[in-house]
Amino acid sequence: MNSSKETFFLGFGANLKDALDTVNRAIRRIGNIKGIDLIQTSHFYRTEPLYDTEQPDFINAVAEFSTNKSPHEILDIIQKVENEFGRYRDPARRYGPRTLDIDILFWENRKLNDDMLTIPHKEFSRRKFVLEPMGEIALNYTVPGTDKTIRDFIAECPDQSKVEKI
Repeated sequence: MNSSKETFFLGFGANLKDALDTVNRAIRRIGNIKGIDLIQTSHFYRTEPLYDTEQPDFINAVAEFSTNKSPHEILDIIQKVENEFGRYRDPARRYGPRTLDIDILFWENRKLNDDMLTIPHKEFSRRKFVLEPMGEIALNYTVPGTDKTIRDFIAECPDQSKVEKI
Protein backbone atom coordinates (compact mmCIF):
# COMPACT_ATOMS: atom_id res chain seq x y z
CA MET A 1 0.00 0.00 0.00
CA ASN A 2 1.11 3.50 -0.81
CA SER A 3 0.66 6.30 1.70
CA SER A 4 -0.64 8.79 -0.87
CA LYS A 5 -3.85 8.26 -2.80
CA GLU A 6 -3.84 7.89 -6.55
CA THR A 7 -6.74 8.27 -8.92
CA PHE A 8 -7.83 5.60 -11.36
CA PHE A 9 -10.65 5.08 -13.84
CA LEU A 10 -12.80 1.98 -14.17
CA GLY A 11 -15.00 1.09 -17.11
CA PHE A 12 -18.26 -0.75 -16.40
CA GLY A 13 -20.42 -2.68 -18.84
CA ALA A 14 -23.35 -5.09 -18.73
CA ASN A 15 -26.08 -6.32 -21.07
CA LEU A 16 -27.83 -9.13 -19.22
CA LYS A 17 -30.68 -8.85 -16.68
CA ASP A 18 -31.23 -5.26 -15.49
CA ALA A 19 -27.94 -3.93 -16.85
CA LEU A 20 -28.54 -0.30 -15.83
CA ASP A 21 -29.22 -1.30 -12.22
CA THR A 22 -26.24 -3.68 -12.24
CA VAL A 23 -23.78 -1.03 -13.45
CA ASN A 24 -25.15 1.56 -11.02
CA ARG A 25 -24.94 -0.81 -8.04
CA ALA A 26 -21.44 -2.04 -9.03
CA ILE A 27 -20.08 1.53 -9.10
CA ARG A 28 -21.58 2.22 -5.66
CA ARG A 29 -20.33 -1.13 -4.33
CA ILE A 30 -16.72 -0.35 -5.26
CA GLY A 31 -17.03 3.20 -3.89
CA ASN A 32 -18.16 1.75 -0.54
CA ILE A 33 -15.10 -0.47 -0.10
CA LYS A 34 -12.79 0.70 2.68
CA GLY A 35 -9.80 2.52 1.18
CA ILE A 36 -11.54 3.37 -2.11
CA ASP A 37 -13.28 6.70 -2.69
CA LEU A 38 -15.66 7.39 -5.57
CA ILE A 39 -14.80 10.78 -7.07
CA GLN A 40 -17.16 11.04 -10.05
CA THR A 41 -19.20 8.98 -12.46
CA SER A 42 -20.13 9.54 -16.08
CA HIS A 43 -23.71 9.31 -17.23
CA PHE A 44 -24.84 5.87 -18.34
CA TYR A 45 -24.61 5.09 -22.05
CA ARG A 46 -26.58 2.65 -24.16
CA THR A 47 -24.16 1.17 -26.66
CA GLU A 48 -24.56 -1.29 -29.47
CA PRO A 49 -22.35 -4.37 -29.31
CA LEU A 50 -19.07 -3.74 -31.10
CA TYR A 51 -17.67 -7.11 -32.13
CA ASP A 52 -20.28 -9.81 -31.48
CA THR A 53 -23.42 -8.01 -32.69
CA GLU A 54 -26.04 -10.73 -32.06
CA GLN A 55 -26.81 -9.71 -28.47
CA PRO A 56 -28.61 -6.97 -26.50
CA ASP A 57 -27.23 -3.42 -26.29
CA PHE A 58 -24.85 -2.72 -23.43
CA ILE A 59 -25.05 -0.21 -20.62
CA ASN A 60 -21.63 1.40 -20.07
CA ALA A 61 -20.20 3.99 -17.71
CA VAL A 62 -16.81 5.19 -16.47
CA ALA A 63 -16.09 6.17 -12.87
CA GLU A 64 -13.10 7.84 -11.26
CA PHE A 65 -11.92 6.64 -7.87
CA SER A 66 -8.98 7.30 -5.56
CA THR A 67 -7.14 4.83 -3.37
CA ASN A 68 -3.85 4.01 -1.72
CA LYS A 69 -4.18 0.38 -2.84
CA SER A 70 -2.08 -1.01 -5.68
CA PRO A 71 -3.47 -1.69 -9.17
CA HIS A 72 -3.22 -5.44 -8.50
CA GLU A 73 -5.18 -5.08 -5.25
CA ILE A 74 -7.88 -3.20 -7.18
CA LEU A 75 -7.89 -5.91 -9.86
CA ASP A 76 -8.57 -8.52 -7.15
CA ILE A 77 -11.36 -6.36 -5.71
CA ILE A 78 -13.10 -5.77 -9.04
CA GLN A 79 -12.94 -9.47 -9.89
CA LYS A 80 -14.61 -10.25 -6.53
CA VAL A 81 -17.29 -7.62 -7.22
CA GLU A 82 -17.92 -9.07 -10.69
CA ASN A 83 -18.39 -12.49 -9.05
CA GLU A 84 -20.71 -11.02 -6.37
CA PHE A 85 -22.90 -9.77 -9.20
CA GLY A 86 -23.05 -13.24 -10.72
CA ARG A 87 -20.54 -12.57 -13.46
CA TYR A 88 -21.33 -14.62 -16.52
CA ARG A 89 -19.47 -14.71 -19.80
CA ASP A 90 -19.99 -17.31 -22.48
CA PRO A 91 -16.53 -18.92 -22.90
CA ALA A 92 -17.29 -19.51 -26.58
CA ARG A 93 -18.03 -15.81 -27.18
CA ARG A 94 -15.13 -13.57 -26.14
CA TYR A 95 -17.14 -10.39 -26.78
CA GLY A 96 -20.50 -11.96 -25.95
CA PRO A 97 -23.16 -11.07 -23.38
CA ARG A 98 -22.16 -10.46 -19.78
CA THR A 99 -23.82 -9.74 -16.47
CA LEU A 100 -21.01 -7.37 -15.46
CA ASP A 101 -17.59 -6.46 -16.78
CA ILE A 102 -15.28 -4.04 -14.95
CA ASP A 103 -11.97 -2.93 -16.48
CA ILE A 104 -9.17 -0.80 -15.09
CA LEU A 105 -8.78 1.78 -17.85
CA PHE A 106 -6.24 4.29 -16.53
CA TRP A 107 -4.24 4.83 -13.35
CA GLU A 108 -2.79 8.30 -12.72
CA ASN A 109 0.18 8.66 -15.09
CA ARG A 110 1.22 5.01 -14.80
CA LYS A 111 1.94 2.45 -17.46
CA LEU A 112 1.85 -1.18 -16.43
CA ASN A 113 2.10 -4.37 -18.44
CA ASP A 114 2.45 -7.77 -16.81
CA ASP A 115 0.76 -11.17 -17.02
CA MET A 116 -2.24 -9.97 -15.01
CA LEU A 117 -2.80 -6.37 -15.99
CA THR A 118 -2.18 -3.82 -18.72
CA ILE A 119 -2.67 -0.11 -17.94
CA PRO A 120 -3.72 1.87 -19.89
CA HIS A 121 -6.25 -0.72 -21.05
CA LYS A 122 -4.96 -1.97 -24.40
CA GLU A 123 -8.30 -1.64 -26.26
CA PHE A 124 -9.44 1.79 -25.02
CA SER A 125 -8.50 3.79 -28.13
CA ARG A 126 -10.70 1.65 -30.40
CA ARG A 127 -13.79 1.71 -28.19
CA LYS A 128 -16.23 4.58 -28.33
CA PHE A 129 -18.15 3.02 -25.40
CA VAL A 130 -15.05 3.70 -23.26
CA LEU A 131 -13.97 7.02 -24.78
CA GLU A 132 -17.35 8.82 -24.70
CA PRO A 133 -18.03 8.34 -20.96
CA MET A 134 -14.33 8.85 -20.15
CA GLY A 135 -14.41 12.10 -22.11
CA GLU A 136 -17.41 13.27 -20.13
CA ILE A 137 -15.48 13.17 -16.84
CA ALA A 138 -11.84 13.60 -17.96
CA LEU A 139 -11.71 15.05 -21.48
CA ASN A 140 -8.26 16.59 -20.98
CA TYR A 141 -6.66 13.56 -19.28
CA THR A 142 -3.35 12.85 -21.00
CA VAL A 143 -2.96 9.13 -21.61
CA PRO A 144 0.33 7.82 -20.15
CA GLY A 145 2.90 6.95 -22.78
CA THR A 146 1.35 9.39 -25.26
CA ASP A 147 1.08 13.14 -25.70
CA LYS A 148 -2.63 12.76 -26.47
CA THR A 149 -5.68 13.53 -24.38
CA ILE A 150 -8.95 11.64 -24.28
CA ARG A 151 -10.32 14.41 -26.54
CA ASP A 152 -7.68 13.48 -29.15
CA PHE A 153 -8.48 9.78 -28.91
CA ILE A 154 -12.21 10.48 -29.33
CA ALA A 155 -11.48 12.49 -32.48
CA GLU A 156 -9.35 9.64 -33.92
CA CYS A 157 -11.49 6.69 -32.81
CA PRO A 158 -12.38 4.38 -35.72
CA ASP A 159 -15.39 2.91 -33.86
CA GLN A 160 -18.62 3.99 -35.59
CA SER A 161 -21.00 2.07 -33.31
CA LYS A 162 -23.94 3.83 -31.67
CA VAL A 163 -23.18 5.20 -28.19
CA GLU A 164 -25.92 7.32 -26.65
CA LYS A 165 -26.17 8.98 -23.26
CA ILE A 166 -29.25 7.88 -21.29
